[in-house]
Amino acid sequence: MKKTLILGILVLSSLTLVGWSCAKKPVVNQNQNTNTNQSGEIDTSDWKTYRNEDYGFEFKYPGKWTILSDSKKMQFYEQGTYNPEHNIPSFELELFDERSSLEDFLRKQFTFLNKYSDLSEAVSNEPGVYAYQRLTIGETEGVMLSIGDSRRIDNYVFHIKNAAAIVILSNHRTSNEIFKRVLSFIVIY
Repeated sequence: MKKTLILGILVLSSLTLVGWSCAKKPVVNQNQNTNTNQSGEIDTSDWKTYRNEDYGFEFKYPGKWTILSDSKKMQFYEQGTYNPEHNIPSFELELFDERSSLEDFLRKQFTFLNKYSDLSEAVSNEPGVYAYQRLTIGETEGVMLSIGDSRRIDNYVFHIKNAAAIVILSNHRTSNEIFKRVLSFIVIY
């Protein structure tokens, strides 16, 4: 009886350990198309260009991606990832007709920033704020504000033509390299 109990405990422990180690393995999306060549660089030869004449900007994105859009908001999905029940795009772009300064726009959109005189203070003092960084594309200034709780979202905000603001949200569903490459193709004119 004692041997059976010990053997049962060992089998149960082994199964628990195997189950735990399987659960800890990262899930790899086999369908993800990273468009990389043998040198590790991202192949952009089949990428398309999104251009918005009204707001004066354009950028390239992978040609096999799906875009859902209306006049002010575009959602970009990697090939095969669009699911209407779980609508989380790879990234999205939203346009605002805003006539305030970039800082005032940020304070209006993210009201928790109003308690800080310097917006960068939010990174060390505000739960769920991971990064604040000033950016420049050509002569256009912007910021990157990374926020979230269970899911981190990077918000890239720029003022563009006609006193409008463009907000690009990265939901971290696409590889960081592809998203950085998309950002590198932004042209504001």
